[in-house]
Amino acid sequence: MNSIKTANVIVDKVDLETGRQCILSNDIGLVAADILQDPIEKHDDAVYEMIGDIVPMKDCAGLLIKALGREISYIRATLVDMYHRTIEKCFPLILAYDFPMYLRIPNQVTSGLSILIGREPVTLAQWFGGKQDHPH
Repeated sequence: MNSIKTANVIVDKVDLETGRQCILSNDIGLVAADILQDPIEKHDDAVYEMIGDIVPMKDCAGLLIKALGREISYIRATLVDMYHRTIEKCFPLILAYDFPMYLRIPNQVTSGLSILIGREPVTLAQWFGGKQDHPH
């Protein structure tokens, strides 16, 4: 996000048509709160994937332009560029090495997420538009 804040630019390794996964932090919090209230045995060592929305980078840039009221451009970075950007942010070497390679390109929203949070996940457009439904 720093590149958006300081340089009005989104940097990623995918093309403009490729979607990126998004999830509202409140949705993650709802899942965590529910899990922490359950007996440990219920979830054991389960891992829950949480993809609430998939937004093409061009749409993400458009939402940011509308929300921030300023022009935001997009730079497609190489894997090496992503590595160096991660190191510059003072991430440990192994994380900087792994992070850009393992950014997966999802093709669908997590189908069970609505079970975990008790409603449909908030989309990025809803979040930017302030149209969030929080029944909890």
